[in-house]
Amino acid sequence: MNFITHEKAYSLYPRATFEERRSLMCHSSTISRVNAWAKYTERGWTMLDGITGGDFHDLNSAFARGPRYVGDPKTWTIPIHPRIDTFCPTDLAEMNSWLLKYDFNLKPHLEFSLLISPQLKYCYLVLNEFLREEIWNIRVLREKGALDGEMYVFLCLCE
Repeated sequence: MNFITHEKAYSLYPRATFEERRSLMCHSSTISRVNAWAKYTERGWTMLDGITGGDFHDLNSAFARGPRYVGDPKTWTIPIHPRIDTFCPTDLAEMNSWLLKYDFNLKPHLEFSLLISPQLKYCYLVLNEFLREEIWNIRVLREKGALDGEMYVFLCLCE
C-alpha cells in the first residue's frame, strides 16, 4: 500500500511493491477487487492470497508477520518539498498501527482496533493493547459535553 499526505509519501510494503512486484490480498473477494487484481496481474504483478513457509519463517521477508506502524523502519518515506504551510498537525498518518499475522494455511489477516471519537477529526488504527486501554481512559474522549452531547471512544477489534 502506498499513499501521500501533505508531508510525505509512504510505501508500507516497499520491497514487495517495487522490487518483487507482489501484492498480498488480505480481504475477501468482491467484483471490484477481482477486477483490480486482474488489472495488476495483467501488468506483471503476482497477487498472493497466502505466503510460502519460507516467507513465514523469514522475518526479513517483504510480508514478514508481526506488528507494524506507518513510518516504521520497514516503511519507505519520502518527504514532500517544498513544505506546505498548513494548519495540519504533523505525522498524523504515523499514529496508525496494525498486526500482520497468518493462519494455519498461511493466509494473511490484519489485526487492529479502530479508534473513533467525535473529539477526533480522523479514525485511527491502534494495535497495542496497552495503548488501547490508555486511550479508553482519556476522559475528554468519553465525557458528556455541555454543548455537543455524548462524546465517546469507539474501539473495535478488527481481524
